[in-house]
Parts: sequence; structure tokens; C-alpha cells
Amino acid sequence: MNRAVEEAIHYMGPRGVLRGMAHLPQGKGPYPAVALLHGFTGDRREDHWIFVKLARALVAIGIASVRFDFYGSGESDGSFEEMTVASEMADAEAIWSYLRSQSWADASRLGVLGLSLGGAIAAQLAAHHAKEVARLVLWAPAGNFGELILQGFEAAHPSDSVGPYESEGLEIGQALIAEAVQLELFEGVEAYRGPVLLVHGNEDQSVPLDISRVYQARYGEQAVLHVVPGGSHTFTALAAQQEATAVTLDFLRPLVVEG
Repeated sequence: MNRAVEEAIHYMGPRGVLRGMAHLPQGKGPYPAVALLHGFTGDRREDHWIFVKLARALVAIGIASVRFDFYGSGESDGSFEEMTVASEMADAEAIWSYLRSQSWADASRLGVLGLSLGGAIAAQLAAHHAKEVARLVLWAPAGNFGELILQGFEAAHPSDSVGPYESEGLEIGQALIAEAVQLELFEGVEAYRGPVLLVHGNEDQSVPLDISRVYQARYGEQAVLHVVPGGSHTFTALAAQQEATAVTLDFLRPLVVEG
């Protein structure tokens, strides 16, 4: 292989087909590789296609990546109202299995990156596969996701516990609302003992910066928190995108050197 490749991929998840994209660098593999996990109501491109830009930036330094739509999101099977955090964790396990099964992916140089709810799921995935994940990146991880869902539901139904609840034009199912009451997304993340990078905008109006500080405290000295000035939840401003991407590339670059 002598040129970078972007190709559509699919994989059978626990409840249906997960559809995504693989980005492979120039040259002969196996390559270091990273799984990119999108956020709530997002998809494998993410806002302003930041995951597409990141995947291409990773390829440019020799790192492959896969980015899938979770079940019920984007072009994967299912309907959004079927999603729960538990279902997305199961999907993340399937995505990790897919990545580890690829001949072009170096099993000793694999990483995970997640944004928002995808970040909280990435932290749990890394804890479950602590010996397999070489590096972990959490962009504005929504460890408080259950609280956010309940707050949104209560705002939509201040005196009633039933009725539709939507976010970003998507209906949220009752199973997710019921699950939110008992979510404990910080629990057990410290089982992962490898290097961790937390990236969070100081103008994030969705997930407070203090949530990343909770993760940092859980991980201890292995974790670095990078605060992006002027950064929104998904790093909307171009300068914020560029800074989030640059610090992430610097953090993941050792995966290439180690090869």
C-alpha cells in the first residue's frame, strides 16, 4: 500500500450492523491505530466534521483510525430512541474487537479517543481492556451524563413523568431515562493505568470543566488535563479545533515512535 486509504466499513454489533470509516496511512502496516467514539446525538463525523479532520491528521503522522456510528445513530442500524449507555458500551466493545481483528492494526499500539458521552464510554472501555489500550484520550468526557439527561427531562416535563423528550431533533427513549437514574460513569475508570490525555474547553456549556478534573483526580499522575481557551463542548471555533487536534497528535505520536 503506497497511499493513504479511506474506506467504508461495517461490523455486526450486538443488535445490528455498525457502519463506519477506516483511515489507513501510507506504507505497509501494521500501523498504530485509534478507535474514535462519538458523542450523544452525534455520529462518526461529529460536529463540524472534527472526527474526519482528526482521522486525516492522524493518518498524516502514521496512525490509522476507525470511526463508527453507534447503534441508532448516523447510518448504523436501529433507531435513536433505542439507544442507552449500556447499548453504546456494548457497541464500543464490538468496535474494539473489530479494531483488534484487523491485520493492518498493531495490537501493541492501540488507543481510544472519545468525545462527550463517547469519552465516558472510552474511559470504561479502557478500564475493561487495561492491558490492551496503549493510550487514552478523553475530549470533554461526560461523566455526568445521567445527571444531564435527568435535568433535561425534568425541564421538558416539570410536573409530569411521561411524554416525549427530545434532544437535537432526536427522541430519547424511556429506557435511557430510566437508566440515567443509576448511571455511575466514573466508577472503576482508574483500573486503566496507561497514559491519559483530557482535553476540555473552558467555555463548555454542556459538560463543566470540573468533570474532566474529576477524571484527572481518578487517574492521578498518569493523566494530563489540557484546557483549550475559548473552547466550546465540541471545539467549534477553528482555533479551538486546531489546539485540541494538535495536543492530541502530540500525545498519540509516541505510538508511531514505539513502532
